[in-house]
Amino acid sequence: MGAKLAKNTRELYMCRVFYLCLVLSFTSYSQTKENCAELAELAWLGGHWVSEGEKRDTLEFWQKISDDTFEGVGKVLNKQGQLTSQESLRLVQMGGNIFYLAKVKHNAFPIAFKATRCSSSAVTFENAEHDFPNTLTYSLKTNQLHVTVKGKDGDGFTLIFKRHKEQ
Repeated sequence: MGAKLAKNTRELYMCRVFYLCLVLSFTSYSQTKENCAELAELAWLGGHWVSEGEKRDTLEFWQKISDDTFEGVGKVLNKQGQLTSQESLRLVQMGGNIFYLAKVKHNAFPIAFKATRCSSSAVTFENAEHDFPNTLTYSLKTNQLHVTVKGKDGDGFTLIFKRHKEQ
């Protein structure tokens, strides 16, 4: 019974994610360039990343699951190493677009951001309808991953991650 319930819950979750991506694919946040259509161009995101802060550390882990999907996890740890927040992340190539999906504890459904600008070392995801953030930009600069998070009025922050050796 429990396995059947878990399977049904997972199927419902995936149906909701698919529906959300489908809706967003018809919603225009900004013009998508052609080079945002291939998830393979974001392979540089793969691996373990650590951003050490004065009060907390932020970790991200990305791995390729298939040609159309990368899975990720974002974690924030206090300086004592205790988990203070966590989110499930996913990059999905669908319908000629790439979507960044973030599932956080305080939202019932994943939040979807559409890739709007890409290059060989940077990608920007946008969702003008979300309260905060509205824009996420990942860029690789000299073996560091810079993640800039911004709201509608330009407020936000940047985290600088270093690649961490897998343990």
